[in-house]
Amino acid sequence: MPKITDHRLNNKTSRLDLPYRTNGKPYWMPVGVPGVWLGYRRRKTNIPGTWAVKSNHPKPWTDSIGAASDYLEDESKADGKHVLNFTQAFKRARDDGFHKPMGPGGGGGGKPMTVGAEGDENSMLARYKDQLINDSGDLENLSRLERYMSDDFKNMHVVSLTSGDLIQWQKDCLKQCTRSTTTRIRKNLCAALRVASRFDSRINPRIWSTDNFPSCGEGGRVEDDDVHETSRNVFLEDPNDLYTFVDGAYEEDERFGLYCEVLNETGCRPSQAARLRVIDLLLTKQLNMWLSAKGKSTKRREKRKKQVPVPISDQLYAKLRAAARGRKPDDWLLLHRDGKPWHWVRDRWVKNKKTGEKVFKPAGPHGSCANRYRPFVEAVVKKTGLTSPFGKVTMYCLRHTNISNRVLDRVSDNIIGDALDTSARMVKKYYTDKLIHSGRAQDLLRASLPQRPAPTQAPAPAQSKKVA
Repeated sequence: MPKITDHRLNNKTSRLDLPYRTNGKPYWMPVGVPGVWLGYRRRKTNIPGTWAVKSNHPKPWTDSIGAASDYLEDESKADGKHVLNFTQAFKRARDDGFHKPMGPGGGGGGKPMTVGAEGDENSMLARYKDQLINDSGDLENLSRLERYMSDDFKNMHVVSLTSGDLIQWQKDCLKQCTRSTTTRIRKNLCAALRVASRFDSRINPRIWSTDNFPSCGEGGRVEDDDVHETSRNVFLEDPNDLYTFVDGAYEEDERFGLYCEVLNETGCRPSQAARLRVIDLLLTKQLNMWLSAKGKSTKRREKRKKQVPVPISDQLYAKLRAAARGRKPDDWLLLHRDGKPWHWVRDRWVKNKKTGEKVFKPAGPHGSCANRYRPFVEAVVKKTGLTSPFGKVTMYCLRHTNISNRVLDRVSDNIIGDALDTSARMVKKYYTDKLIHSGRAQDLLRASLPQRPAPTQAPAPAQSKKVA
């Protein structure tokens, strides 16, 4: 049963109770698509009613789509072509109500836009691909979407997508991949919907929120809260735990310890620190930190080429100077145990999931740092026994704890955002909500409690001296 319904039309008993209209005017109801309605025309006794669809696209028109299942014992046995029950008529009205897609100016022509039907050059995925190419974006976002879309979903019309279709699509994704991957694919689909809405004004680019689309929960279940409203950042409550983590990293491996100490002091992402070169160690005891390509900016490739100076302590500066001694300016500053940078990957053959062919990718600094540092982190956490009430302790705890401590030290959100490659809005949204539960925040609140002034005692009366 569709989410949008009408108690007068959703079953045969209610339809047969409707009075017959001599003028033949149907009983209309909206179907969730702007400018499209589903109608039921009541007929005389022992004659089944008929379904009709009314649309304003590209100009007003009305058409009959079939007979109603008023006298079938089991409405689910309706063939969906000549005799339709309410669910079938509802879907047929949404599909037939936009034979000609309406553009931003109100005109348009041709077939309705599909999600990604084969051979459709004007589908949503095709237009999304053109947008990615124009913006120099990552085409992996498109291939990831196509990988987790069934043929039935690709053949659906974009404007007829309902919350039920999207929820079912997400459940199918959760069966094939992890929660974080499903969330990333969902963001790609949101971007594709925004691109499609530029070519058809009836497509709602914010369909996730308006249809109350739930987020991915733990273990694959669906939650009611929006995925963007809840922070999953994990930080360490005790500031001394940071140094425990760094000391444990040095015991595990000297180079890994230096890598962690840079992350601890600068608060940067592991991928940013991995891109540092010897020339980025400034004489002013700063690191010329590279920015990442994260965010919603359309110029992310240009943003990734920019750098921002970040101060470091005298002790860390001396360690980095010693590690960089005798090396070329273009050499990588932070190295793995094997002498390669942390984002280095070996020669490998990668299978193209679309064509099935194997493609050779040479070795180079273009991989993920997580695959290289994760075994070290797991060993350090196991050895030190570090835990956090907010989740699993990972490498990103160093960044989250660094930002949280600076917020508690009353550093401006704008300064934190510029120095740590984020924004003041993100700092306030994803970190402040958990700080109230930390022990340090409670200590600051306790210190600011109003204190009752101590009662003042009246001075003792002066005693008169006796004259001999």
